[in-house]
Amino acid sequence: MKYLVVVISILFFQVSVFGQSYKTFKNLDEMKSESKKIVDHFANEKGVEAFARLKDVWVLPLNELESLESQTIKQLNLLEGRFGEIVGSKLVNEELLENVLYRLTYVLKFEKHGLRFIFTYYNGKEDKWVLNGFKWDDSLSKLLEK
Repeated sequence: MKYLVVVISILFFQVSVFGQSYKTFKNLDEMKSESKKIVDHFANEKGVEAFARLKDVWVLPLNELESLESQTIKQLNLLEGRFGEIVGSKLVNEELLENVLYRLTYVLKFEKHGLRFIFTYYNGKEDKWVLNGFKWDDSLSKLLEK
């Protein structure tokens, strides 16, 4: 009986981690549109909805994203007091490297400061782009470095 429980647990783990389904993208416009929707959720103070969208397109293990979600929600609640109200968002950088990597950088604008939201997409198979990187920080000055 214990053996059966262990086998079932292992199978469940494999399905939940390795068998997760995720959306792929066919072109840059689809990736840009999805990234914008996610940033718009953050701009409208709907972090939970933003992470729900991220989970639909996240190719790496979900526990990584769930950890980021927990930290992000806590931090964003603290930032409004320091940075003021959210006043919008803007796509500030778009980079394509040899049809293999595509990175979009948005700024979530507050009254007194901003946050960078960086989405990195990878194309392993033709027309099968996946989101394999998402992060945010308040290092706006890095946007001016080249």
